[in-house]
Amino acid sequence: MIDWGDVALLRPWWLLLLPLVLVTARLAGRRSASPAGWRAAMDPALLQAMARMGRILPGAGAAGRLPSAILATLALALAGPALRDRAAPSFRNLDGMVVVFDLSRSMTMGGSLAAAQGAARLAVAAAATRPVGLVVYAGDAYLGSALTTDGAALGPTIAAFDAETVPDPGSCLACGLRLAGRLIAQSGTLRSDVVVVSDGGGAAEAMPAAAELAAAGARVSTLAVAPVERPSDLPAGDPTALAALARAGDGVAAMASDPQALLAAIRAGGGDGAVPAALRHVGWRDYGRLLALVPLVLALGLFRRSA
Repeated sequence: MIDWGDVALLRPWWLLLLPLVLVTARLAGRRSASPAGWRAAMDPALLQAMARMGRILPGAGAAGRLPSAILATLALALAGPALRDRAAPSFRNLDGMVVVFDLSRSMTMGGSLAAAQGAARLAVAAAATRPVGLVVYAGDAYLGSALTTDGAALGPTIAAFDAETVPDPGSCLACGLRLAGRLIAQSGTLRSDVVVVSDGGGAAEAMPAAAELAAAGARVSTLAVAPVERPSDLPAGDPTALAALARAGDGVAAMASDPQALLAAIRAGGGDGAVPAALRHVGWRDYGRLLALVPLVLALGLFRRSA
């Protein structure tokens, strides 16, 4: 698409037909302008006499240029001339983010829950106007919040997390990623960030789930939280596996204590930043269909009877 303020061509590549139409019209005009073939075969005086008697028809003139005019107008119609539609409805942001928060015992009893909550709130704030959803997990995963553009409303929810929020024992990060994937699919977002806030427990088993999300167009990033203390009966975290998970998900790996690289990636948006083809014409009124009626009217001239 090419636009000049409030005017645009939605499919400009069709204009490449215009030079071909012009060359064809010029060649056809030269051939129809005079009986060049007869001049090579007949005496000039005889040719003039036959022309005076009406035995040689003159060049096609305007009628011969009619097919070229039809093709040129059709090329312009296919190029999609459009005006900006000021009355078009506003569309929601289709670039979302889901925070997947680890509430296993190693997080809630290791003294690092407050740091994890702070990191999650920073990630939500970096999303700005993007829709943000929340998934919590331990031995199983649960929906904390559907995608919402009111990111500030998620702050109190995150602050309320404690050891009783998810009663299932374990650390099934794969469950959290699969639930995040379903949430993204149901929301209709076209590209998304998935941000895992965890100490790394269950990350090794979640690699296939992260790869599936990346294949579906989501970017899986991680915020590793270092435990303050590690009671002997708690499983150890795995920050190395968490970094590998981010690589498998085409995302960014960062520490909760230094999240700036991830926050910058969140502010830049999910995916590659390209506008999806399905949305490029949103907000424009295409007049190509109306202009396509003109070649149909001109084509009627091709069917007129000659004397």
